[in-house]
Amino acid sequence: FTVGLSAGVHLALWLAGRHHLPDTSPLQVAEGVRVHGVVSLAGIPDLIAGVQWNICRGACHELVGGLPEAVPHRYQHASPHALLPLGIPQWHLVGTQDQLVPAAYITQYVEVATHHDEVRLELLPDAGHFELIVPTTAVWPAVRHAVLALVEQE
Repeated sequence: FTVGLSAGVHLALWLAGRHHLPDTSPLQVAEGVRVHGVVSLAGIPDLIAGVQWNICRGACHELVGGLPEAVPHRYQHASPHALLPLGIPQWHLVGTQDQLVPAAYITQYVEVATHHDEVRLELLPDAGHFELIVPTTAVWPAVRHAVLALVEQE
């Protein structure tokens, strides 16, 4: 299981879907780490939509090294959305006041991903981006619950 915030979630979800990469992909490996579930805290699961939404102020196209129309094959290999189904349970939590990764962006991905995988979405009222990783905040119990629920599901 993996838990991450923002760009860290991108990597966790990508790792879960990596087995879908074509053999010709420079990112493909024969044996990889097996991910059994992801708790996504304001994650970045769709790099193309991330460019459209300007998630994290341009971080998506910086990661891939260009815009989707310039290097579409990179997005096909690097975006968890393009690798659906991931074959793992996903629990997405995002604050309703998150300005870096808006709740509507996460909701858009979840609407697609639920057709492929077991996916949950939890919108956390009055929370921004970083409250999700601070154990003393009002939203921490929801984060803790999501992690324990996925672990117990195994």
